[in-house]
Amino acid sequence: KDEERRLEDEAMVKKSKRRSGMGDTKSQKRRRKKRLTRHALVGGFHNKQIELNWDPKLTLKQNYKRLGLSADVNTTTQQQVNKAKSAAGQGATKPKRGDDDRKKDGGGGILDDELERIQRMSQLEPYKIKSMSIKEQRMLRQLIQKHGDDYHAMSRDIKINVWQKTPNELQRRIKIYNSLLNA
Repeated sequence: KDEERRLEDEAMVKKSKRRSGMGDTKSQKRRRKKRLTRHALVGGFHNKQIELNWDPKLTLKQNYKRLGLSADVNTTTQQQVNKAKSAAGQGATKPKRGDDDRKKDGGGGILDDELERIQRMSQLEPYKIKSMSIKEQRMLRQLIQKHGDDYHAMSRDIKINVWQKTPNELQRRIKIYNSLLNA
């Protein structure tokens, strides 16, 4: 029996090894090819400005330069570092943060106006908390009545501060609690 089992195991190993060397079936190849082409078609540019100003006759780097983009960030940053070193060696002042080297070079590309518009957009107001659970309000009120402004004592009071909030967490939550009371 042992000999029969050993032979069966060897046969199984050989069969699986044979199958592992086989390539994909025709249907698998067809499906993979279809999936790849579908993703390539769906991808696109995701940006109308780039899509409108893209010249298919130019290379990728040429198009990027024309649009004011960088094809390789590493080389671009290395060039900027080298420019700064050479300028510092000549006694020139160090460029301030926010200076745009593309504008100094005379060209920036087509997308500069779009980038400036995005940067000028007003920032969203920070989210203001409008509510707090009644349990937490009750806990904070009890802590304030018992300990006043001593946040370290509040954090050590495990009978009231059952969630074991840290002094900084308690300070933030009490600030929010007070703003909700005053509103």
